[in-house]
Amino acid sequence: MILLSNDDGIYNQNIWALAKELKSIAEIGIVAPTSQMSAVGTHLTLRAPIRINEFPDQIKQSIPCYAVDGTPGDCVVVADEHIFPHKIALIVSGINDGINLGDDIVFSGTVAAALMGYLRDIPSVAMSMPFDSPQLLPFATGLVRLLCQDILADKLPSKSFLINMNYPAADPKDVKGIRLVKPGHKTHVESATKSSDGRYDYYWLKYKEKEAIQPGTDIDYLNQGYITIVLVNRMLFGQGLDTLDSAYLDDLFARFKAEFI
Repeated sequence: MILLSNDDGIYNQNIWALAKELKSIAEIGIVAPTSQMSAVGTHLTLRAPIRINEFPDQIKQSIPCYAVDGTPGDCVVVADEHIFPHKIALIVSGINDGINLGDDIVFSGTVAAALMGYLRDIPSVAMSMPFDSPQLLPFATGLVRLLCQDILADKLPSKSFLINMNYPAADPKDVKGIRLVKPGHKTHVESATKSSDGRYDYYWLKYKEKEAIQPGTDIDYLNQGYITIVLVNRMLFGQGLDTLDSAYLDDLFARFKAEFI
């Protein structure tokens, strides 16, 4: 079984498009947050009960679906422990509505769901695409399907991995390739903007973008029009799958182009 989760919530169209795409290659289960959970990172609900409710299959494909009153990480834990015990062969988190690059990796709820899978010894993929770009969704879901087929067929040299993949803001004919890259660092800092309602001061946390882009990073390559892959397992823990051969990535990209161009 492939478990699908996300941080945009179970009502987000991307997870349903992904379920429809992957249903052709494997049994699918969906366990996702009831509400929007972007940027919650690795937060787990430890001081309140977690409630789970069956959710109607939005694509009428007889997919078991559950909405969790909790975080993306909570979803993976309850899915593996109680909803689909001993059944999950692969976790895909996303497709996130907005890219997850550089420093985003450490506080992304999308990546956190995949991280929780990796920590439970389940191969996991986090997939993201540019915000508010529904025209790119068929290409992103198709790419995930091709990768998942390879994973389930044991075509990767190890099943101990956490892959963070991002699709660029480009039509398939303009995508330049797939690159295994390192994440950018200090790409932005968080800032707090002060305001007042007349009686009290309050603050909004915002991104403060930096102009400099480090060459050779995921941000650099995505901006050039490449699909980017970061092996988060190596980045965080220095173990598990240590590389993806360039010949394999070229072959994956060739199959992607053959299908969509």
